[in-house]
Amino acid sequence: MKNQYKSYQESLEYLQMMQLQYPNLIRLQKIGTTYEGRDIMLVTISKDVESADSKPAMLYTGTIHAREWIGHELALKFIEYAALNGDVDPILEKSLNESTLYMVP
Repeated sequence: MKNQYKSYQESLEYLQMMQLQYPNLIRLQKIGTTYEGRDIMLVTISKDVESADSKPAMLYTGTIHAREWIGHELALKFIEYAALNGDVDPILEKSLNESTLYMVP
């Protein structure tokens, strides 16, 4: 069981690693900056991620309020689940082929 949430830096490094490991599935891009100067990252998840913007889409925002850490952790876990199971879970595979998931962890 985890006893600590990921830091901002750990999360950013994790997302960068996922993009490197799954370049056809995951795209990472900066969409803004927080009040404290941290980059706000958008994770795009879709089969053939280069054509992701032309598919129907859904947006998930993990962190709305600063002290609600679990939404961020769930977003990171779902990104991991999608990467590891996109070819195994038939419902997820169909979803990733036909649509795009935008996530702001």
